[in-house]
Amino acid sequence: MESKRNLKSTERGSGAKAPDPHQADGFRQFLKDWTVWKKGSSPTFSLRQFAQRAGFQSHTFLPKVIDGSRNLAEESAQRIAQVLGLSKADERFFVLMVRHDQCEDEQERERLFLEISAMRRVRFQRKIGAAQANYYDQWYYPVLRQLAPCLGDDPDPAKMGELLVPPVGAALVRKALADLETMGLLVREGNRWVAPDSVVSVDALPRAVKIKGRRDILVKGMESLHRFGPEERLTRCILIGLSEDARQEVLEVMNDAARRCMEIAARDDRPDKIWQIALQAFPLTRSVG
Repeated sequence: MESKRNLKSTERGSGAKAPDPHQADGFRQFLKDWTVWKKGSSPTFSLRQFAQRAGFQSHTFLPKVIDGSRNLAEESAQRIAQVLGLSKADERFFVLMVRHDQCEDEQERERLFLEISAMRRVRFQRKIGAAQANYYDQWYYPVLRQLAPCLGDDPDPAKMGELLVPPVGAALVRKALADLETMGLLVREGNRWVAPDSVVSVDALPRAVKIKGRRDILVKGMESLHRFGPEERLTRCILIGLSEDARQEVLEVMNDAARRCMEIAARDDRPDKIWQIALQAFPLTRSVG
């Protein structure tokens, strides 16, 4: 049997882009779309070959899953996801869809639906760019974007500023709120502030802007060592030697941890404190070889 890594490389196909499970209306629809795409992009693809790679005895297994006459056990769902070449995050999403679509308990279905919705919000997070270049003007701009919607009707800028650590004056808070509104990152709905997007990506911001923002975050991290006791913060520092393959594996673990943190936050409808989570990895030596 081919290795999982080989399966991923051979099952991606060519030409049109593979279907995204996050855009599918259920796991059966995703498998149907993927099969159509694979047949069109790889003339050598066959259901028999797929079944063999996934460890199923019958080549009719996948069509029966797609038409609803067969269900998927979680182990089978994981094997299929690996043959499809899904990333770890997409594999987790696919298995979650399988659980949801086959679940008969209404309360559990609702819980799974909320988890799926949170993962989709993280996947399709809004990318802010040049129009929001002032986002990192001050360290508290991103904080206020998260904080203002938590404070209910007509929040007082002075009290809002007192919640920040360290505190910020009311005039600066008013300016920040106005700037965030101009950037489209906060909107007024009646007497409340609302963030149109629960998750945003800063990847498209100019590099210099991102560097400033990251620097401010690092400074706040250093200050937190003196401001907060160990019960209010988490600091883990490890020093390890890594080959290139191991480094890539560590980065994948860190990226997955970041996604999971965002997914948890995206389905939390009652936040009472704003946290900064910082994951870092950087070299302290040049390559030995």
